[in-house]
Amino acid sequence: MNKGQILRRINDWLKENFISFLILSLMVVFLGVSIFYFNNDNLDSKDYTRDLLIYTSLNTLLALFNTYVRIENYEALKENRKVKTFGFIKQASKHGNKMFLLSMLIQIKITLWTMLFIIPGLVKRLEYQRAVYNMVDYPDMQIGEAFASARQEMSSRKWDLFSIELITLIPLMLAVMMLFYSFVQITFDGGMRIDYSIDVFKVIVGLFAVFGIMYSNMLSLSLEPVFNLELNKKREENITDNYSI
Repeated sequence: MNKGQILRRINDWLKENFISFLILSLMVVFLGVSIFYFNNDNLDSKDYTRDLLIYTSLNTLLALFNTYVRIENYEALKENRKVKTFGFIKQASKHGNKMFLLSMLIQIKITLWTMLFIIPGLVKRLEYQRAVYNMVDYPDMQIGEAFASARQEMSSRKWDLFSIELITLIPLMLAVMMLFYSFVQITFDGGMRIDYSIDVFKVIVGLFAVFGIMYSNMLSLSLEPVFNLELNKKREENITDNYSI
């Protein structure tokens, strides 16, 4: 796969659906920030079971939201139409319980692999994401078949997807660096403290950082759908070549 072509397609797709992606990205950021602050505010909570349940529910909601948003993107790409901002609701209803169960199994599997070590969790995430699009393309496919097909199709494609993901993370990394440079001061004893004072420079840097975070998130929402559509084309070309032989 040509990474440059995929990145250009992602960029063009964002331009065509900018408002929809902006709204969806705001939703993702809101959920992510909510999870972050809930986790921080309840570090010393005595009701551990309740907090764990709420934290897990919020993470599950974010994972499902991301899944159905990506499915809507994928369907829009296939049908050559614009992304519907709230089309993820229709996709959740359309694909039913089997897609919901698949998404839950993916999250559980990734969590278990990550508990062993971070790298296996990352590798399996790159593999398992393909199972969702297999199920979208073939609704009658069983969950086990979706995982088996994903393992086979992504066996030599994980690095392709991961390398593109790294590129799409550049705006996020720049945003974090800008915020760190603006608000974190290194003390004389080698420690760090946060400077909460506000000036024009910090406001400008903050606005650029917010844009970087939003743009990186929008790239993330469109990456997997574009990548998997290109992977479909590659699969069809191989089938045609084999048939010709």
